Amino acid sequence: MFCLCAITVLAACSKGSSSTGSSQPKTATVTTIAGSGSAGSGDGTGSSATFYQPLGLAMDAAGNLYVADDNNNCIRKVTPDGVVTTFAGSSAHAGHLDGQGTAAQLYGPAGLTIDKAGNLYVSEWANADIRKISPSGAVTTLAGGTQGYQDGTGSSAQFDYPYGLGIDNDGNVIVADSYNQRIRKVTPGGVVTTVAGSGATGPGNGSYTDGPVASSTFQSPFGLYVDASGNIYVADEGNNVIRVISGGSVSTVAGSGSIGYQDGPVASAEFAAPHGVVVDGQGNIFVSDHTDIREVSHGSVTTVAGSPTGASGFADGVGTAALFNGPAGIVLDPSGNLYVVDEFNNALRKITFK
Repeated sequence: MFCLCAITVLAACSKGSSSTGSSQPKTATVTTIAGSGSAGSGDGTGSSATFYQPLGLAMDAAGNLYVADDNNNCIRKVTPDGVVTTFAGSSAHAGHLDGQGTAAQLYGPAGLTIDKAGNLYVSEWANADIRKISPSGAVTTLAGGTQGYQDGTGSSAQFDYPYGLGIDNDGNVIVADSYNQRIRKVTPGGVVTTVAGSGATGPGNGSYTDGPVASSTFQSPFGLYVDASGNIYVADEGNNVIRVISGGSVSTVAGSGSIGYQDGPVASAEFAAPHGVVVDGQGNIFVSDHTDIREVSHGSVTTVAGSPTGASGFADGVGTAALFNGPAGIVLDPSGNLYVVDEFNNALRKITFK
């Protein structure tokens, strides 16, 4: 399993077009702020804490990070000082039970997003639902609970492996409903509708359809980001491309559709199962790919950190000297630092730029 938040960014663009943003080269330094590299469920500070294949990531206004700790079936909170605690759910009890904090039960938490009031939203692939967690840790079920495809309200709606989440200016939760090959919307009242995707899919690796939202196709959409203008960016994992939904239409921002690690012009660049996507205030798009972090800017894709050849590992360092193993959820802080959940390294990483 693999896998995450709103700033003004570029308008929708089609395959081969360029974004706006700085063309200055960036030097990316990768450090580990929490997690030992070994699987576990221990709270603690920095490397004394342990995770078990974490996926989603969100940040609140105070700079606290929230991690969807998938195989521990809980949500962890990480302070700016790297102190890790369990916020909701329990590694001892996988299930579906609303309640307060660690008394609640989660099963397969995957994607995270947070609203302006500090409410956290969680997609659960195993429970096929969307949960809401208040700032005090009260867990409730917003929508879903049965595997399938059905628009509706509350528990009458159905999802199939919901994953990446974003939130728009009206407080609607946008969901990458991965195995339904669709993008869904959940209102604050729990009303679920379909935003984009016909549900049809090709064999992947570039067999997809842009165009009007109702006839567009996806292949296991995973990561998702909503900007301040309501544009929805999607890491289309099965098609190895980055898409954008804007003005009732779906277009491709970057990627040829072929699987690989090729940097270069957006139309010919290659991704290898991209999972997370986030966009900064200058319109630069950052993508967590199979073993690296990529940037889409000025019509080109570049590798800013991690192996550009698909080599996995666990090493801090500068640029391509750093190593990741399944980077998933990704968020930006107000200073432009990137935070990345490194799934198979069971760690939370930070990327600073100079």
